[in-house]
Amino acid sequence: MTPEKLLNALNDIDEASIRDAHEEKQSAHRRGSRRIAAVFAAVIVLVAITVTAFASEEIVGWFRAYFPQKTENDLTPGQVEYIRENEQIIAEELEHNGYTIELKSVLSSVDTTYIIFRITAPEDVDITSLGYKLSINIEVSAEYGRAPASSTYRIIDDHDGLDHTLDILHTLEAKYYYTVPEWYVHIDALYTTHYDEASRTHQETILAEGPWDFTISMADADTQEMELLTEPVQTLAAVPVEGEDRYDLEYVTITSFVLRPLDATISFDQNIWSNPMFVGTIPWTAIEFSIYAVMKDGSCVRFTNGITQADWEFKLLAESPIALEEVDYIFLADGTKLMAP
Repeated sequence: MTPEKLLNALNDIDEASIRDAHEEKQSAHRRGSRRIAAVFAAVIVLVAITVTAFASEEIVGWFRAYFPQKTENDLTPGQVEYIRENEQIIAEELEHNGYTIELKSVLSSVDTTYIIFRITAPEDVDITSLGYKLSINIEVSAEYGRAPASSTYRIIDDHDGLDHTLDILHTLEAKYYYTVPEWYVHIDALYTTHYDEASRTHQETILAEGPWDFTISMADADTQEMELLTEPVQTLAAVPVEGEDRYDLEYVTITSFVLRPLDATISFDQNIWSNPMFVGTIPWTAIEFSIYAVMKDGSCVRFTNGITQADWEFKLLAESPIALEEVDYIFLADGTKLMAP
C-alpha cells in the first residue's frame, strides 16, 4: 500500500467500520448460520432503538445535550450515567451592565475540563444572531499564575428558544507536568467584531464590560485512568517527510496509551528522533484522527487532535465521555488493537 493510500485509509475509517470489526470478533464462530446472523442483526436494531429512546429521554443536562451535537450520535446509557455521576452543577451568576454570565456546570477528568457558561443579554438584544461575530475577552490561570496548555471556547445552542441567551462551551487542557487545584476564569468583556471595508481593518464594538470572575475547583474532577499497554507495540503510520509534500510509510513504536474518561495520552519511543526523517516533524499527525475507543457493546468513541505534551507524547481528546469499565479495546489506524486490561 502506498503512503497516499494508507493516508486516505486513515482518514476514511469510520465508526461503522470499527463496529463491523467488533461484531466480526464477537460472532466469528457463528458465521455459518445465516439465520442466527439475521436474528443477531434484528437484536442489534432493537438494542439500538432502545438505547436511542433511553438516551433521548435521559439527556436533560447541558453536557448530555452538548455531546450528541458534537458527535452526531446519541449517547449510550453508560455515557449518560457517567455524565450524571460526574457533571458538577454550579449555577453561579454574575451581572454587569445588563449582561449576566452564569457558570452552569463543569465536567472534568483533571487534564481536560469542559465548562458551560450561559450568557443572558437584555431581552431586546438578539445575541444569537451575532454568531461568529460575538467574542469574549477571557483569561484563565491557576495558582502562581500558571496558564493552561490550551484554552478555547465555542458558542453552542442552549435550546431555550430565546434570542437573548446562548451557551459558551469553554475547554481547558492542563499542562501535563503540574496539578491544577483550581482554575481562575476572568471574563473582561463581551464584544462583536466586523471587517470594515473602507479602512480594511477589523473593528470591535463592546457589548458589555465586566469583570465576571469565577473559581472552578478540581477537587471533584474524575481521576480515573487506565494503561492499555504492558509492553511496547508497533503500528504502521503515514509519516510526513520534513521539507517535502509527501508521506512515507514507517513503523512507530507506542510505549504507552493511557486512557481517561475525556482524553488519552499516547507515548512513542523516543528513539524515533534518531531517524533524520522525523526531525522537526510530529510522526503521529497522520494517525491522530483515526483512533477509536471501542466499547464492549460495539459502540465507538472517536479521538480528535489534542496538544503536544512533549516531543514523544501527544494528548488526544475523546469526542464524548468514556466509561472506562465499558472499554473493549483501542483501535488504531492500521488495524492494531490495544486491548483493555
